[in-house]
Amino acid sequence: MVEKDELQKMGLKGLLKELSESRTELSKARFEIKTGQEKATHKIKKMKNYIAQILTIINENKFEPEKKI
Repeated sequence: MVEKDELQKMGLKGLLKELSESRTELSKARFEIKTGQEKATHKIKKMKNYIAQILTIINENKFEPEKKI
């Protein structure tokens, strides 16, 4: 997982790639927990929060595309 500051500096393509990878990782974590391979259920909540952060930054960039870093 990337820090929030680094996410804000990424471009749209980077954010979409990170979003795709995070969703894949979330589905793997859910599968592992359901099959009993993994016991740490807190990972699901962390992944969902991380995905929400990425989506929030993408939406912020839609409405403020000329925001200077």
